[in-house]
Amino acid sequence: MGCPRHARASADIAYLAAAQARGVEVRSGAVATGLKRTGGRVTGLRYTDAQGAQEIDAAEVVLAGNALGTARLMEGVEAPPLFGRGLMMHPTAIVTGLFADNIQSYRGAFAAALVSQQFYETDIARGFTRGFQMQALRGQGPLTTALGGYGLALPWGKAHAESFAASFGRSLSLTVTCDDIAEDRNRIALHPTRRDAHGLAVPRMIYRVGENSRRLLDFGIKRASEALREAGAGALRVNPLSRNAGFHLMGTARMGRDAETSVTDAFGRVHGVPGLSIVDASTFVTAAPVNPTPTLQAIALRAGEAMRGHLNARTETTA
Repeated sequence: MGCPRHARASADIAYLAAAQARGVEVRSGAVATGLKRTGGRVTGLRYTDAQGAQEIDAAEVVLAGNALGTARLMEGVEAPPLFGRGLMMHPTAIVTGLFADNIQSYRGAFAAALVSQQFYETDIARGFTRGFQMQALRGQGPLTTALGGYGLALPWGKAHAESFAASFGRSLSLTVTCDDIAEDRNRIALHPTRRDAHGLAVPRMIYRVGENSRRLLDFGIKRASEALREAGAGALRVNPLSRNAGFHLMGTARMGRDAETSVTDAFGRVHGVPGLSIVDASTFVTAAPVNPTPTLQAIALRAGEAMRGHLNARTETTA
């Protein structure tokens, strides 16, 4: 979803160029393979690139590999006991409505064409905690529509052309994305024997949608269905749990003050492991039913400011 005119304020545009101008070196085509440690302190990183195995020393090492990648690099580190647990995602349901008229729904922005946070906050009368966000998605292009789109399930054979004509440009979807709750049973674990080509342990994702999230999704499906009916939709297609919604992995290295109940402090520094910080969505304590990137970037900026002060103080002390 990048922008060919560089008008989108993504991290590569907003931060990377400015960082390189200040001396940051970017080593692309490299795969981090492990942490260097001296005693209990992390002192650098091992990685592989086109020239082979490499090492780099560092006063501070920052991991930002997502819940999966960070867990793999933490192998062998004596992390706090909750590391890897509390995995959160954004369970999502999709309701698609078909309209009698061709509304040219294949045109316009793909996502976030319309966002509703009416049910964002907790209302205990609904039978669950937290809330959800509804987001309107335009109809699919011709190829994706032909392949079924969001649960349209077009038949093949003689009936395909007629079903395609009744669907293309005539569908509109509402997603229901819920605020997941951290549960210790949901976790990232490393396979005890299987390794990839770089020698990293293969991760195992152990996750089951909780009862609260299922109630939340069911309530949201009803509200999305009502909205589409009011908009004039005829037939509705409901996907009660999108299998493609595992795109936001959060919570396996939660922030907190106590090493018994959290993995990092408020600035992402790993409890009991000097020289190591985690600055990715692993540190989230709650998920919130919104895309995590703006929050993640704010946390990263905050952690960076704290690290700069810490390193400057260390330099002044040793000078």
